[in-house]
Amino acid sequence: MIEALLAGVLLLIMALGVLPLFTQSLSNNRQGRTASDATNEARSELERMVAVDFFHADLTIADGETELTRTDYYSETKRRWISDSSWNNATDGMRLFTRDVTVRQYNFDALDDELLEASEAQVGGADPGLIHFKEILVEVEANSLRVGPNKQVTLRAVKSF
Repeated sequence: MIEALLAGVLLLIMALGVLPLFTQSLSNNRQGRTASDATNEARSELERMVAVDFFHADLTIADGETELTRTDYYSETKRRWISDSSWNNATDGMRLFTRDVTVRQYNFDALDDELLEASEAQVGGADPGLIHFKEILVEVEANSLRVGPNKQVTLRAVKSF
């Protein structure tokens, strides 16, 4: 009888020692999934932007501006992206992800120093013959309610004419 009681106590002590490993594993798995989801959302949008025509409205910068920016949120309840201007807190639920898309256009002279800088971007409405490529920057941040930092992913592509 006493042997069974001692064996039970030893088993309980070992189980309590291993329990924190399981809770940490659960936390790490959730963070990994969040990071993967953020990466996939950024990659999907970048691929969509690269696939559209060079002169598509999603890549067209307004006259006099040096960049086009757009912010969207992924709705928990609707399970789709909603633009910042259309977001309704009452019906759209929690913002699972925030996506910022920036488009800039350049000519080949911007690569003379082998660095692509925002200050070298061409303004919207410039002569189309001077626009040789566009930079597309997609940033997705997971808006997590969990303890710890939000996961952010930044992807960048260059689309040539």
